[in-house]
Amino acid sequence: MTPEIAERLAACDIQIAAQANDYCMFARGECLALVKMAEGRFTSIGSSGILTEKGLAYLVWVDGRAMLAWTG
Repeated sequence: MTPEIAERLAACDIQIAAQANDYCMFARGECLALVKMAEGRFTSIGSSGILTEKGLAYLVWVDGRAMLAWTG
C-alpha cells in the first residue's frame, strides 16, 4: 500500500483489520470489506458487510433490494 493510499484511508477512519496472502480486510466501525490484492496493488473489492451480534452479515441484493444475510 502506498503512503498516499494509507493516508487517504486513515483520513476516512478506515483501518486494515486483517491481511493474508492476496487479501486485506478493511474496517470502519462495524463495517467490513474484503479486498483482493495482486503484486502489492488492490485489484478488486469483494464481499462487504457489517459485524452483528450474530456474526458477520454480508450485503446481498434480492429482487433489487439491499439486505444483510449471514450464515447459521
